[in-house]
Amino acid sequence: MNQMGSNDAIWLYIEPPSESAHVTLVSVYEPGELPPLTRQELEAHLHDRLVSGVPVFSRRLRQLPFHADFPYWVDDPHLDLGRHVRERSLAGPGSWNALLATAMEIHAEPLDKRHPLWDFTLVTGLNRARGLPKGSFAVVSRFHHAMVDGKSLLEVIHLLHDLSPQSAPPAQPTRAQTAADGPSLATIAVRAAVHTIANPTDMLTRVARRLPLLGRQLVNRQARITLPQTRAPRTRFNGPVTADRRLGFAQFDLDRLRALRSAVPGSTLNDVALTIIGGALRDYLDKL
Repeated sequence: MNQMGSNDAIWLYIEPPSESAHVTLVSVYEPGELPPLTRQELEAHLHDRLVSGVPVFSRRLRQLPFHADFPYWVDDPHLDLGRHVRERSLAGPGSWNALLATAMEIHAEPLDKRHPLWDFTLVTGLNRARGLPKGSFAVVSRFHHAMVDGKSLLEVIHLLHDLSPQSAPPAQPTRAQTAADGPSLATIAVRAAVHTIANPTDMLTRVARRLPLLGRQLVNRQARITLPQTRAPRTRFNGPVTADRRLGFAQFDLDRLRALRSAVPGSTLNDVALTIIGGALRDYLDKL
C-alpha cells in the first residue's frame, strides 16, 4: 500500500464528471515477419513486462469519505487482466480515419475507479492506411494521470518494447510483496485521523500551493468550483468540456525535429512538439 502524493491526487480532485483525466496513447505497428499479434499474446506481454514488476499496475484506488486524506494505492488480489486487455476490429476498409474514430470512442470511456486505472486495446484490421502494409495493427493504451506522468509514461513505453527481436527484455523492478486484500477502510481512516491531528492543514496547504484556485475553494468549503471571469474571445476551444475528443495525425521527419532541437541548447523534443502545436493553434486563432 502506498499513499498518493498531492501532485498525483490533484488529478482526481479536479476531474469533473464530464471529463476524464486519463492519458491515451495510440501506437501503430507494422506486422513484419511475425504472425498477427493476438489479444492473449498482448495480455501475456503486459503481465510479464508491467503487471509482474511495476506495483501500480496491480493496484486499485482507495479513497476516504469526504477526502479526509490523500487517496491510497492498495493491491488488488482479484486483478483480472481480461478486463484490462481488450480487442477491437476496425470497421470498413481499415483506414486511418477508422482508427481515429475507434481511438476517440475508447478515450471517451471513463476508467472504472473500482479497478486499476489502466487498460490496453488491441485494434486490428488496419489494412487500408496509407503508408502502412496490410496486417498492421494498433494498440490504444490508457492510464489515469494520477498514476503516470510524462516521465513514467516514457518508462512504460521502454519496458514494453525492444530495439530488435533478439533484444533482452528491459530490467524490471522486483515486487516487494505478494498482492493481498490490503488494509481495511477503517485502518486507513485511523491513519488519516493521525495524519490530520499531527498536520491539521497539511492536505489543504499542499493542494492550495499547487492549484491556488482549487485550494482556496476547498479551504472555503465551496461545493462547486468556478473559474475566474475572463475576457478571452469565444472560440471552439474555451467552451464547455465534454468527454468527446477529436484526434488527428500529423507526420514529421524525426531528423528535422532533432535539428530544431539542436538550435536551442537544452531543449527537448517535447519542447519542439509543444512549439509546433502552439504555433499551429495561434495561426488558427489568428485566422478566425
